[in-house]
This record gives sequence, C-alpha cells and structure tokens, in this order.
Amino acid sequence: MEIGWIGLGKMGWNLCLNLLDYGFDVTVCKRDNEKAREMVSFGAGMAFGIEDMVGKLDKPRIIWIMDTQGIAVDDIIYELEKHLDAGDLIVDGGNSHYKDSIRRAK
Repeated sequence: MEIGWIGLGKMGWNLCLNLLDYGFDVTVCKRDNEKAREMVSFGAGMAFGIEDMVGKLDKPRIIWIMDTQGIAVDDIIYELEKHLDAGDLIVDGGNSHYKDSIRRAK
C-alpha cells in the first residue's frame, strides 16, 4: 500500500518509520530537507512538493498529514485538493480540534 506523508515531527517521524517497518510504501513530502533525507535512508521515497508527491502515488491515493493543528493543516489540505480526485483519502493524524475536522469534511 502506498501512502503520501506530510509531517516528520516527533509523532509523524515514528509513525512513518513504523509504516516502513511493516512494508508500506511511503513517499515523504520534502519540507525539512534534512529530516526527509534521513527518512529516505530508512526506505521512504521523496517528493519535492505536494504536486510531485500526489503524482507519485497510484489511485486511489492516501495522504497522511501529521502537522500542527490550525491554519497549517488548512493550507496543506487546500493545496492537496487541487491535485486529488474523488476516492482519494486525506488522513489528518495530527492534533486538530474535532470542530476543525468536521468543518473540513464538509
């Protein structure tokens, strides 16, 4: 299974490593060059932006976001929506407030 990954903070880093350990094909979206390169050394693929990441994934695509709550996640989702199709899935695995999740689902 392929997963596009955004967010390599403390939680995102360890979850991404776990997915790689269990044989998932993970492509990280490069925002922090050093962290992304290190994750590539563990077997992840690297994308150089959201459009590049989405283009590297087979349909239906799964994009997992592990970023801080609020505007950052809204901005990421706004950019993703330009490149995703019906049936693609966005997982907000960060600590977003549940009301934000409801608003985004609409």
